[in-house]
Amino acid sequence: MSTPRRRVAALVAPLLVLASASTSCSGGDDSTQPSATPSSSASSTRSAPPEVTTQISLERVPGKLPADGRRRVQRQVGDVVDRWFDAAYVGGRYPRTDFHDAFPGFTVSARAQAHHDKALMTNQPLGKRIDGVRATQRLVWIDVLPAGGRAAGATARFRLEFTTTGKKHTSVAVRGRLFLTPGPDGWKVFGYDVAKGTPDELQPPRPTSQSKSQPKSQPKAHAKAHAKAQEKRKQHGKNDAKGGGR
Repeated sequence: MSTPRRRVAALVAPLLVLASASTSCSGGDDSTQPSATPSSSASSTRSAPPEVTTQISLERVPGKLPADGRRRVQRQVGDVVDRWFDAAYVGGRYPRTDFHDAFPGFTVSARAQAHHDKALMTNQPLGKRIDGVRATQRLVWIDVLPAGGRAAGATARFRLEFTTTGKKHTSVAVRGRLFLTPGPDGWKVFGYDVAKGTPDELQPPRPTSQSKSQPKSQPKAHAKAHAKAQEKRKQHGKNDAKGGGR
């Protein structure tokens, strides 16, 4: 996996509303550590250490939402993300090629788009060449948009990392955002902004700071122009001196 892949798919109108309640970062690399929530893919075998659990944190809630409503949103939205993690990437029996049921909790249109993007939104590219998947990180940060004391929408920022075994032994990272809306059947994903690559490729960019005592070097063209200006000033100074001596 040489370069990370990314895909954005969302309904425009709801996304504009949710964007006001969420940051534009993909993957949720916040300093706040999410709270641990049991993962449905946790291993109970004695022969291997247990799978990591999904850690879910409720982050930005720019409005009034009762405490019980906050807990309910955290649990329900976290469950939607968790089920997608399992169905699309870390769950199931490998090797496999069938990822038809990889998008539980997606709307009809979002599911259709995700199937079109299944090379990104599932483990399909590796499915034939691996015999197992082990999650090493499952993090979810949830931003909620309240309206009238109820949760009107949510953005789930996430980071999933896992390793594979079999013919293809590799490490994979998936990060981004899922945009969700509540409905009669619970919370549904209607859009997403997802990138997939290696853990190193999807690390947040590190800002490069330059010392104030060491200013940036001037471009060559600018340096030449500056030198010419200095030479002209010197020449004018010589002429002035000659004129003053007459």
